[in-house]
Amino acid sequence: MKKYSVIIIDDEQAIGEYVTMKLEESEPNFECKYISNPLKTLRLSSSPDLFIIDIVMPEINGIDLAERLRQIDIFKNTPIIFYSSERGTEEKLRVFSDKVKALAFVNKNEDGIESLLNEIKSIFWKNVVQTNSKDLVLLREAGKALEHHSGQLLQVIKTYAELIDRKLSKSDDEISRVLASYSKHIVKNTEKLKDTISGIRRVKSLELSNIGEGDKILNIMDKNDKE
Repeated sequence: MKKYSVIIIDDEQAIGEYVTMKLEESEPNFECKYISNPLKTLRLSSSPDLFIIDIVMPEINGIDLAERLRQIDIFKNTPIIFYSSERGTEEKLRVFSDKVKALAFVNKNEDGIESLLNEIKSIFWKNVVQTNSKDLVLLREAGKALEHHSGQLLQVIKTYAELIDRKLSKSDDEISRVLASYSKHIVKNTEKLKDTISGIRRVKSLELSNIGEGDKILNIMDKNDKE
């Protein structure tokens, strides 16, 4: 599963480390790095998936830092959230200017960290949807086609398996009883496979909570073989 890199820039070490801890606790897919000196950010060789920047810092104002980052090619489109105690209206307006293009401003107050977490997850979710939307449509269409073309074949397999089971399950011959047992597994698995194929066209997301659903296809036979 994809890891999302987040860089937190704040001159107050206690706040920077706290934000880092809360982010990593809230989502194991976040890889966070804390930078106390904002000017070091300008020397990064690669872009993270997100910057979280304080505004009031002694080395450089966070908004001025963001403007300088936007002048560097690798940071031109990197999402930025400002997390600051700044109260000035003019400064808040600057964060959304064309030179900065921040996605959000979150106040450092009592509920600030929860608001920050919600903003971050919202940003990453939008990116996931944009990245996966075409793949999701293709997956659903493939599911429809697969369901249509496999339906009759699975029904034939199930019918023959049920027939073999009825004919051989009461036999005194050991080999026949084994074949009957395998036939029962085939009947059971064709039903599960039909349900799984049908579920493909109803997939709502390719990420996080739904990503494990695809394992059902691989585990059907394996689980039954162990029963």
